[in-house]
Amino acid sequence: MRRRLVFLVIFGLLALPILGQAEEFDLETYFPDLTLGYDPEGDLDTVYVACGTSSATEITLQIRMKTDNDAVSDFSHDNGIVAFYIPIVITTDAPGVILDSVDFSGSNLSPYFGTGVNIVSGGGNPSIFPMQLIVGGIASNLTGGVGPGDFLLASLIFTVSEPTTICVPAPFSYYLGDLLLVTEFANGYTPAFVSACCSGGPVVPTLTEWGLIFFGFLLLIGLVWYVRNRRVAARV
Repeated sequence: MRRRLVFLVIFGLLALPILGQAEEFDLETYFPDLTLGYDPEGDLDTVYVACGTSSATEITLQIRMKTDNDAVSDFSHDNGIVAFYIPIVITTDAPGVILDSVDFSGSNLSPYFGTGVNIVSGGGNPSIFPMQLIVGGIASNLTGGVGPGDFLLASLIFTVSEPTTICVPAPFSYYLGDLLLVTEFANGYTPAFVSACCSGGPVVPTLTEWGLIFFGFLLLIGLVWYVRNRRVAARV
């Protein structure tokens, strides 16, 4: 069983660059014996969204995972996570937003996971929202899997042109159902999900701030007028 999974994952990792442009992230290709069940250990694991760094032109959302599964290299007991399948809905409250990239380089799992990204809505257009996005990954090393811990899976980087709030309100159901985490023994289960909204973009002054700016401008005009009048009076 383990040798078969190793072979399938190695083959799958070679195909991942193509999968990033395909219609599906096909987890069953790598795990033909995939069995859908329950979290095999401890509390229910969680996939959640967190806000990353933001600037005047970019907003970053992090996709993270918490698990308490043991990752023991043992044929009788190994609940380490070796794959993830995360279909999520993304919404925005402003036009002009583009999903610029999905960055795995900063992930805690980047030394171990091959990854793939598919936009399955809007013909794959990264500027059409609401968006249905699938982030998936397969472990390159099945000896023990990953766990326990709090892991960064991916960073979604959006470009914006005005103050914007981007939300990931929920997962969506695709051909494998909702979210899936997969253990070394090809046990797939649905973790809990925690949504989030993140804001960013260029700073636009509020009405109060505009008032302060206008008041400062009036003070500057008054100061210039006062200095000029004093010079005229001094000459007289």
